[in-house]
Amino acid sequence: MVFDEGPSFEERPQSNPHFVVSWTELVSRTFTLWGRKLISYLAIASIPVIVSIVLNIVILWLFFGSGAAAFIGLLGTDVLTLLLSILMAVSNPLFFVVSIALLFTGVIISAIVSGAVIKLALDNYGAPERGDARDSLSFAFGRIITIIGVQIVVSFILIAFMLPGITMLLLGLLTYDFLMISYSFLAILLGVTVGYYLSIRLSAASAVVIAEDLSAIGSLKRAFALSSGEFWHILAGTFLLAIAVGIVSYIATYAAIPLVLLSGGNILTMLIFTSIVLAAARIITMPISQIFLAVLYRDLAEREHQVTHVW
Repeated sequence: MVFDEGPSFEERPQSNPHFVVSWTELVSRTFTLWGRKLISYLAIASIPVIVSIVLNIVILWLFFGSGAAAFIGLLGTDVLTLLLSILMAVSNPLFFVVSIALLFTGVIISAIVSGAVIKLALDNYGAPERGDARDSLSFAFGRIITIIGVQIVVSFILIAFMLPGITMLLLGLLTYDFLMISYSFLAILLGVTVGYYLSIRLSAASAVVIAEDLSAIGSLKRAFALSSGEFWHILAGTFLLAIAVGIVSYIATYAAIPLVLLSGGNILTMLIFTSIVLAAARIITMPISQIFLAVLYRDLAEREHQVTHVW
């Protein structure tokens, strides 16, 4: 497979005022693009998810036997989950070791899928005839290090703001210092607020990696610049998207409950069926959030273009 290094500056899509949309249109256009190339998006999401779920089932069953069902759903595929698992290592060392191995695999898979979906959406947005799943996957392989780099930096930033409050809380609990515990809640609230604000401002970073071929730090700086003055616009779109994705995920998950009931109480069968249901829900919903980032990037980039050309 040949890794595509992406377009040069001159090859980037030209300015298009139709890319500027309202916060509700960010979501409506996301679902329009999702439906337009639904099979391609499902194909991109399904292959790595299936591999990941198989690894989860096999490894967890080997380590935990009939107790493996309790761990299904706890193993994420993002850098933040990985880092939080490291912090929680004391509570269950065996789960820590197993989950870290699976999480590293999941991070790589997640980066490839995220990049491929964003690439396909960027190609297809404004050009319905364009966009190919195989080419998008190849392209994502070529940017995987940068995508993971962005995830790592953002995760460390979020943890850095939350860690002081969590540390104060733990120390307060250990020393029975109720004043410190009270202040720790304020510190945690402040950390979560600042962290969420930054996550909104940096949300388009992955799309920048795909569209502009910058370094991880360069992509974060570019995303932060693009979102200047657009925080509430992005927040409103993100909030509406979360509601929409939650509804789709709910429908996809609970529509498959009869499949789980077919397990007949057998632990291994229930483990497999539960994994299949979770995988199906993720395959259906995962591309939506990444398509949203492509639509958001186009929107922010065009807004910046219009501002810089006003004189």
